[in-house]
Amino acid sequence: MKALTFLGLFLLAATFLTSCELSPYAIDDHAVINADARLLGKWKQKEKAKESDLYTLIKKDEFHYTVKVKEHGNHHRNLKYDAYLSDVNDVRFLNILYKDDSTSGYLLLRILDINPAANLITATPVADSTMQFATSSAAVREKIRTNLNNPKFYGDTVHFYKVK
Repeated sequence: MKALTFLGLFLLAATFLTSCELSPYAIDDHAVINADARLLGKWKQKEKAKESDLYTLIKKDEFHYTVKVKEHGNHHRNLKYDAYLSDVNDVRFLNILYKDDSTSGYLLLRILDINPAANLITATPVADSTMQFATSSAAVREKIRTNLNNPKFYGDTVHFYKVK
């Protein structure tokens, strides 16, 4: 995968596509975990504090989010993604559906921590190159389960701070 971002987690969708692999399937076929209100709002990535990309997470319905990414810098684009949470062995992941003219798939973001004030999030994208060959959501879940604590399975840790 050559072009990515996050969350937009969030915000991230736009930040990670360069550092992680997309999976053709999400962890779950459909959303089963309620949207977490702590993720809602406008976020910026600490590692790119000088850039002004803004990631907005909006609750779409009981289980789904809309992730809006306002890119600045060279592109000045407004992007929009659908997302939902999954749980693997009590670890939360955000499944972000990434689509553009030539690429489609899920960015899988492991949520490492949300501070008590819910204004800082630490996360890491799944960056294993074999994820692109997954044949089902069940296969994605199993691959994540078996690599849950393998640091080589993930990309760089990223930190987001709430703007609003």
